[in-house]
Amino acid sequence: MSYERDNTEPIEALTRHSPPRVPTVRPGRLEKDQWNPLAVITIIAWFVSGPLGGIVFGWIALGRIDRRGGRGRAQIIAILSISYAIVIIATALFTLKLISSYGGTLSAPD
Repeated sequence: MSYERDNTEPIEALTRHSPPRVPTVRPGRLEKDQWNPLAVITIIAWFVSGPLGGIVFGWIALGRIDRRGGRGRAQIIAILSISYAIVIIATALFTLKLISSYGGTLSAPD
């Protein structure tokens, strides 16, 4: 008497009713030599609209470069760094000007 079993039937029973596997493909993946179009738009937006446009488009471009690839990541990081520095310096200068216009005190004039 043989106690050997055919072990393929449980696996076939499981795969018989499972949905077919669909390969996952990322459409629109850029080659490493190609510039990401949003990186170019960010550079143009930074020159046209200043640091705020560079910050907004820069973060969007970084996300797209991470997902789709392409060149321009270093340039976007540079634009973000310069834009944040400009915003911080402008905010500091505005605050100092506001404080000095009140005579150096933070209380309201009488």
